[in-house]
Amino acid sequence: MIDKFQRVAESIQFLRIPAIVLGILCLGIIAVVLLGLGSGAINQILVPSLIGLIWALATYSFVVTFEKIPAPADQSFGFLAKIKRKLSRAWYWLVAVAFVGTTVFALILSGRLLSIWLRG
Repeated sequence: MIDKFQRVAESIQFLRIPAIVLGILCLGIIAVVLLGLGSGAINQILVPSLIGLIWALATYSFVVTFEKIPAPADQSFGFLAKIKRKLSRAWYWLVAVAFVGTTVFALILSGRLLSIWLRG
């Protein structure tokens, strides 16, 4: 699973800068709305900005976290090097499981926020 995540992260590497730009833009809009500097029309984009910020952060963190995963240990490694490599890969497995869980949560949250925003 983590090797597939690495391939996906390498293939969407081009989204790193757009995710940063989108995140900063969304964060700026949220700040303007929360500080009360915007008009009533800009208040309408608070929920989409929050959703955009969530997905920009998720995209950036995915690309940065999974771009370099240690390769599995081979026979040339010593005992301690194999243990170290396996522990390192186990850490990435835990991060991957946590990332899948937070992605599911972000999907549910985005759907609910979007439905509330469309009703209002």
